[in-house]
Amino acid sequence: MVGEMIVRYEAGSTITIDPTLLATQKAQLADGQLHWAAYQRALGGQRAARVRLDAARIAFDAGWTRFVASAKALLSEAELARIVPDFTVMRAR
Repeated sequence: MVGEMIVRYEAGSTITIDPTLLATQKAQLADGQLHWAAYQRALGGQRAARVRLDAARIAFDAGWTRFVASAKALLSEAELARIVPDFTVMRAR
């Protein structure tokens, strides 16, 4: 809204604004726009990281499931429970 106000003022408003205040408002608007753009870039990076993390989690889960299935052929349930961490408990945290 501040940007629109400045554009309308500079297009020929009948009101008078202190030039120092106007310059301050323009600088703050430009600064805010830079921060907003940085925030949007960060959100994009966060979304991309989430996609990579989800893909890695899916790949790990699939590999871990195959490993445990093959370990079951070699170990008893008690041995398996003793040496294999329960990731479902860790994920719930």
